[in-house]
Amino acid sequence: MVEHAMTDPAGMFVIVAHQGYEFHAIDGCDLAAEDPAVWLISEGETVRPAWPSVNEWFRYWSPDIAEHRERLELMRETRPGRPLPGWARDIESP
Repeated sequence: MVEHAMTDPAGMFVIVAHQGYEFHAIDGCDLAAEDPAVWLISEGETVRPAWPSVNEWFRYWSPDIAEHRERLELMRETRPGRPLPGWARDIESP
């Protein structure tokens, strides 16, 4: 059994399940909170609050669009004529 400080693990809401060994979840007791902490649950490791809020979790996992635009520009310069990755259409300015 893994040690944890969750208050209501049976009622937790799992946001992400990654290949069955890592989960991001909100403690069941915090589901009504405005911006609850997100816990990291990894197989064989301690369960811990890894992000102080759902908003911080989204910020952490959101792509850095400016960095991706720079990478795209470099691809255009170094690989002229080659097809761009599928994600390019999602970040190009109209």
